[in-house]
Amino acid sequence: MKMINNYLNSFENYLPEDSKEEIRAELESSIYAEVDDMKEALGRDLS
Repeated sequence: MKMINNYLNSFENYLPEDSKEEIRAELESSIYAEVDDMKEALGRDLS
């Protein structure tokens, strides 16, 4: 989702260089898991 990617890109600017990739990957995974859970609960795609 473009909105999530935009959020992660802007958030990444505030992360320390040495752990930026790891933190972004964990946050991205968590966000997409929540999105999947919401889709399943609603029985439809999110808009």
